[in-house]
Amino acid sequence: MADDNSPSPNQGPVAETQSPPREDPLEVDEEETLDNDSTYNLSEGSVSQTSSINSSILNYRYVNGRRYHAFREGAYFVPNDEEEQTRMDLVHHIYSLMLDGALFLAPIGDHPQRVLDLGTGTGIWAMDFADDFPSAEVLGTDLSPIQPQWTPPNCRFEVDDFEAEWLYHTPFDFIHARELEGCISDDSRFFQQALQHLAPGGYIEMQAVAAPFLSDDGTDEKAVNAQLWLKTLCEGSAKFG
Repeated sequence: MADDNSPSPNQGPVAETQSPPREDPLEVDEEETLDNDSTYNLSEGSVSQTSSINSSILNYRYVNGRRYHAFREGAYFVPNDEEEQTRMDLVHHIYSLMLDGALFLAPIGDHPQRVLDLGTGTGIWAMDFADDFPSAEVLGTDLSPIQPQWTPPNCRFEVDDFEAEWLYHTPFDFIHARELEGCISDDSRFFQQALQHLAPGGYIEMQAVAAPFLSDDGTDEKAVNAQLWLKTLCEGSAKFG
């Protein structure tokens, strides 16, 4: 829960961390159709700015047959193509099974007003939440504009980077994030910004799986190749930042 003792931006080593250059988030524009039936434009700015930025965020990078995001190119190491989108939706289904159909565990009450979904991916969690809570204004953000055009009326999406400075003017009752392993370069700064944009009594919920292979009988130690893969993955992630 948020409290009055949340760290200020000037406390601790977090304040010394240099954030990425801030760019205005991009949001849905229903008047202009782009790739994948999704449409995006600047929250503020002229039509010429919108057209230019729309072209740049859809100029995807292709490596080894996989497609990657263009906005803040290289900030996220996982593809955003149809294969990855299918995986994202499958993960959402797995979480639904594990949580007995629930979208979250935090006791947020029956009438949340403002909800933020970080790293929204295909937007499936945000849209399900918006359907379940008509009172809520749900915002999903991601580096990739891969969310569907047709969404619940109380749900919208922006292309944005939560590693940059957060510029929201109104706090959120609930901030949700799922599977952000390898996405956060500075945990302290991330949670500091989240707390600063949380309404009194609000909640932050992070959902994730543990990376290490574990077993109750020691058989995981016999999976030499799997352990080597995990070790290499962790080393690569550390170098990636």
